[in-house]
Amino acid sequence: LTQILLRETTTLGVRAHDVRRYAAGRAQRTVATAFGPIRVKVKLLDGVEVGAKPEYEDCRRAADAHGVPLRAIYAAVEQCQGATVETVA
Repeated sequence: LTQILLRETTTLGVRAHDVRRYAAGRAQRTVATAFGPIRVKVKLLDGVEVGAKPEYEDCRRAADAHGVPLRAIYAAVEQCQGATVETVA
């Protein structure tokens, strides 16, 4: 890629950096709500649950099917799993 950039563009130099990615563990569970089953992504650090987030597409489908706001689905998931879930802004 560097050779292509140097040959095909007017640049005189290319900076290259090594990058490492660190990722939390993850799991998935399904929560039964009054609006139907909703999948929830669970974030794990050292095997301990530190966060959870409902699958957006499941929430959107349920909201559309039941004619309720998306936030109502997120609230139902939170109530059913008995823990706070992160919501999308």
